[in-house]
Amino acid sequence: MVSNERDAAESCKIEVYCQDMCLFSGEFSGQLEVGRQRQNEPPPPVMMAGRQHQRLILASLTELDVSRSHLLLEPQGERRVTVTNLLRQGVVAIRDTLVDSGQSAAFHLPLRVQLGRYELHVDSTRPVVPSMIRSAGPASIVSSLALRRPVEISITELETQKSLAPERVVKWVQQILAFFQEVAGTEQFYLSALGGMQQMLNLTSAAVLFYEDGHWLSKLVVSADGNEHSEGWRASHTVLDMVRNERVACRHIPTSDGDVVNSLTEINSVVAAPIFDEQGEVVGAIYGDRRRTLLQGEADISELEMLFVELIASGISSGLIRVEHERRSSAARTRFEQFFPPSLAKRLEDDESFLKGRNCDVSILFCDIRRFSEISERIGPEETVLWINSVMDALSECVLQHNGVLVDYIGDELFAMWGAPDEQPNHAVLACRAALSMLDKLPRLNELWSERIGGPLDIGIGINSGQAQVGNIGSNVKFKYGPLGNSVNIASRIQNATKQLQATALVSEATARLVADKMMLRRLCQIQVVNVQTPITVYELAADQSEEYGELSRLYQAGLAAFESGNSIEACKKLTEVLARYPDDGPSIILLSRAVNQIGHPDAAVDTVWRLDRK
Repeated sequence: MVSNERDAAESCKIEVYCQDMCLFSGEFSGQLEVGRQRQNEPPPPVMMAGRQHQRLILASLTELDVSRSHLLLEPQGERRVTVTNLLRQGVVAIRDTLVDSGQSAAFHLPLRVQLGRYELHVDSTRPVVPSMIRSAGPASIVSSLALRRPVEISITELETQKSLAPERVVKWVQQILAFFQEVAGTEQFYLSALGGMQQMLNLTSAAVLFYEDGHWLSKLVVSADGNEHSEGWRASHTVLDMVRNERVACRHIPTSDGDVVNSLTEINSVVAAPIFDEQGEVVGAIYGDRRRTLLQGEADISELEMLFVELIASGISSGLIRVEHERRSSAARTRFEQFFPPSLAKRLEDDESFLKGRNCDVSILFCDIRRFSEISERIGPEETVLWINSVMDALSECVLQHNGVLVDYIGDELFAMWGAPDEQPNHAVLACRAALSMLDKLPRLNELWSERIGGPLDIGIGINSGQAQVGNIGSNVKFKYGPLGNSVNIASRIQNATKQLQATALVSEATARLVADKMMLRRLCQIQVVNVQTPITVYELAADQSEEYGELSRLYQAGLAAFESGNSIEACKKLTEVLARYPDDGPSIILLSRAVNQIGHPDAAVDTVWRLDRK
């Protein structure tokens, strides 16, 4: 292969996408290193000059799924680029190739590469230029195969060829436009494309073939006699492989002295053009031939006719890509509606930029099913699946009814969020209302399941509000939209604390401040949870929002105030009064035991913070 691109300095353009949004666009002509931000480097994405080559800073310091030096890209001419894996360990998957650490591989452009949550789009800045087969084999092959190259054909030239008169060209265009209206991928879609091509170009036969598992397989063949398939029909695999390898349309005119390209001796000429997928890979071809036996005197397939075949192939490519987009859109809609309210799911389907990672003020809820291991062991796996599905369906409905996002199910725990991707100023109120709805569901769930699981169903709920980094916290393989950060950790720890405080639902002080004028809360105590140094004040969110609960809260606060002031004896008196009226109040029992313990150790310093020793 000889090309006037080979010795020329190739330049490439590169674009960085995340969640289908273009974050960066630039060009490079030499080696380009791609990696994560280093100390003292500007924030990503940005391209900068380096000591040895240009450097594209793709990801921030904290995005550890991208290495500081991840890839090295280098244009090679002939619309190819070499990719070197700069990782010390690990492979990089590009198309169907695994590039080992320290190894390189060459790829045709355009190229897409996934790094963490980013997608690189690399393509040449140079247009496709003439390219000819030279001394690649026997003279008969060399003289009879020519790759497509841009041509300019004037009206004068058309008028000198009766078969290519302008009115015929207009008719071709009209037929092609009609074909583009068909629904891509259907039988009628291919039939319209091939039937139109066969009639327009006076072909003996026309076919669509796809390349699967190393073989060319015909999807549909249309012959001149009107049949949708022809017995014994076969295509030139040399031509098809040429289209696949060179990624351009080509035509083949057998020579009279015995063509070794194929043994189809009745062929007058052949034309084929590639069908591309979204990644720019050749996945199929549209193919046509003229045979001497049926079309005596018909001219060889011309270069203009080949361009029309290529146009039809482009229409098929576009149609199939459109269908794939629609399929993914439908899948995205289904995926979003599992986790987001329907109105928000529709917005996300239309504009996935909402999913881009960013800092948000959110409220996070964790809800845990109590005694899950004990119950599942008792009732067995089949019944456990039915039980957990029933409970999670009910709890999830509460989240979605109050415009929350279902982030995940972690074993027997539900994880939800408010405040993103759409901003919700009342996110804390919505989270607390969802929690109260969950508590309201318990009686009905117990009617359905208490007898089957051997006792009442109980849950524990923890809520915290604050800033979090929100986005796709899963991967490109498995999507999971949600928050990351200390606010999430605290919400989880508060949920765990419900067991030790004998409370069903707890909220942090940050949440309490946001909802205090909307619902009744009871300040229980200060706790210090595992791996969080700062004590957290927790409040009970009770299912009972009546005046009776307000009286319980008032009496409890008197006992808590005495305990926190160091007067444990007075605290015991106050809490005994509480339990005389509300004997089943778990937080009062817990606080009373702490006061009694303090009385039993009069020399010990009073520590009002309850330090929890387990998650």
